Amino acid sequence: MHNKGVNIAIGEIRNQCFVIMPFDGLFQSQYELVIKPSIEAAGLECVRGDMIFSKPKVMDDIWKSIRESRAVLAELSGKNTNVFYELGLAHALGKPSLILTRNESDVPFDLKSLRYTYYNTNDPHWGPNLGRVITEMLKNIIEKEDFGSFLEDITISNDLQVREKTAKPIRILHPQEVIDVSGVWSGTWKHYTESVQDSVSATNGKANLDQEMSKISGTIDITTKYKGDETIISQRLSGYVEGENVFLQGVSYSFIKRGKAPTYILDEFELLLVDDHTLKGKVNPYKEHGGMDVILRKE
Repeated sequence: MHNKGVNIAIGEIRNQCFVIMPFDGLFQSQYELVIKPSIEAAGLECVRGDMIFSKPKVMDDIWKSIRESRAVLAELSGKNTNVFYELGLAHALGKPSLILTRNESDVPFDLKSLRYTYYNTNDPHWGPNLGRVITEMLKNIIEKEDFGSFLEDITISNDLQVREKTAKPIRILHPQEVIDVSGVWSGTWKHYTESVQDSVSATNGKANLDQEMSKISGTIDITTKYKGDETIISQRLSGYVEGENVFLQGVSYSFIKRGKAPTYILDEFELLLVDDHTLKGKVNPYKEHGGMDVILRKE
């Protein structure tokens, strides 16, 4: 009996890293502020699935991008089934894979033997620390030029050619091209449902924002009443400006006054600069009930 095989056309390997992750607001700030800049710092182009969809058969685009990429980065947090499927395709091709998780229990038994990077979002420095790890690991992959193999009986041709990234013109942003939201902002917002409002009153927040070009950092002190007892928390923020839109993500928090609140969930803000003194938008816009309307005014 003749041995039979299946031939897979890899095509041209591009100097890019394909990011496999849920398309969820929970991870959007992580992608924009940590993953994408860290991949680019390693000298690779960052490609994600929502950037390439062009056909009714979405998997054609995904499959092509995985084949063409020099490495893949997979975010396993949340046990997203599409992420596991696409990571399996990458392993079958012998692609070097960086695996991330903010919850070690989200790494299935079959992948426990592989190296993965755990990060704790309650650590105020988790973003920069994770970014350095991603960049270092990708640089090692590039230096070794190793496509590897995770499964038996898969042979990787040693004549694969990598198409080096074509340098793109660098656009220098002048300060007047980026809106300035630095300073102190105060606002009030209400909660999603009547059932929540029964125990939680309207929330007041005062944000102190610093800005360097399009990147934002700062804090927001939030005061709310839970079951009639006041709770005050201080939340560290990280974010960015894009046009007239402002995106902020809570990265850690601590209680100033605990009250009866058992815990606190980190916030996300999607805001629009209405005028020089007004930011309007949503808090936690991806929640089941569409988030809460918020208006922040500059003091």
